[in-house]
Amino acid sequence: MYKFIWCGAIIAIQFVAGLVFAAEIEGVIIDRKTHEPVIGAAIKIAESGKGAKSRLDGSFKIHGVGDGPATIKVTRLGYVEFDTVVQARSGDYDITLNIELSPTVVHGREVDINAHAEHGSDIEAQKTERNSDNVISAVSARTIEVSPDLSVANVSQRLSGVTVTRSSSNGDGQYAIIRGMEKRYNYTTVNGVKIPSPDNKNRYVPLDIFPSELLDRLEVTKSLLPTMEGDAIGGAMNLVMKQAPDHFIATGKVGTGYNGLFFDRKVYTVDLVKNETSPRLVHPGAV
Repeated sequence: MYKFIWCGAIIAIQFVAGLVFAAEIEGVIIDRKTHEPVIGAAIKIAESGKGAKSRLDGSFKIHGVGDGPATIKVTRLGYVEFDTVVQARSGDYDITLNIELSPTVVHGREVDINAHAEHGSDIEAQKTERNSDNVISAVSARTIEVSPDLSVANVSQRLSGVTVTRSSSNGDGQYAIIRGMEKRYNYTTVNGVKIPSPDNKNRYVPLDIFPSELLDRLEVTKSLLPTMEGDAIGGAMNLVMKQAPDHFIATGKVGTGYNGLFFDRKVYTVDLVKNETSPRLVHPGAV
């Protein structure tokens, strides 16, 4: 019985001694280029699987390294993996290993990205309304193309909060009324530049002098900004004109129509039989 107790004590003493006198590896991990500490680097012994993480000052310590060669692997995202072999012996408590990690260098090729924004699209008009600092409404060139409007005045009436006063000669739209305000409280700009009125009596601009085909976008400002002039109490009409394209474009319009008035009537002949009798004889009671 004493023999077994004695053997157990010897084994326990050897085990404790192995833990006490096992080697320790410590050191600091720094950046090779900047010489600053590398935080969070993983240090691992390949043979035993033991490891550690570098602290805020780049230091690390691995306890309980056994006798023999130990392969140290250091990895960190953004750095080249580092491998080294140290010879550990029992009783060496302070095996110092200072490591310098090299940053990973990625060599890329030059990439040219070219993009073209289609300013006359409906998506671009909606983006203008969404990104504006104030309340505006916009109609794009694509919407104008599918509409029968020939002038800017007729296009403007398709926007919410905008009505037009019509000309007494042909009944087409002429002046825009924004938010119910009189036309003298509105002003018109072309590409953001205010234009004078062709009328020698009034300062507001008739919109029927601008063809709708020249527009890239029609913007109507319904709220005031400090940058606006004092005559924009009602609102402002901004005509964004089309820019010259960088490639050849051919466009055209085709229209057709009919009139059923002369479907059953001969417009190029005269019925002479009915005209041989005097109208006074045909209609005797007429005065």
